Amino acid sequence: MSRKRTINIAQHLQRIHRLPCAECDNTTRHEVLACVDDEHRVEDMFGSEEYEIVACLGCEKVSFRQSWQSSEHLEYDYEEGLEVTAEHPELFQRELAWII
Repeated sequence: MSRKRTINIAQHLQRIHRLPCAECDNTTRHEVLACVDDEHRVEDMFGSEEYEIVACLGCEKVSFRQSWQSSEHLEYDYEEGLEVTAEHPELFQRELAWII
């Protein structure tokens, strides 16, 4: 198995995602502040994970976004007429707990 890890790829930094924001209570634009890409390959199969720290461009709340792709999880693109690797994103947000 081969592995490749890349940190803060220039074209990923400042990329914009439309994501739900817990603070704004709406889907808003989020900017990528930092990212790590992990790619792995075993024979003819491949997979990748993308980890991003993102900030809401409305309220500036910081969240964590994780996404993965795999050659074993393909979806059919009807417009293109072929199978493509599908992205599987997850967003993690933490509610603030005030301690007095």
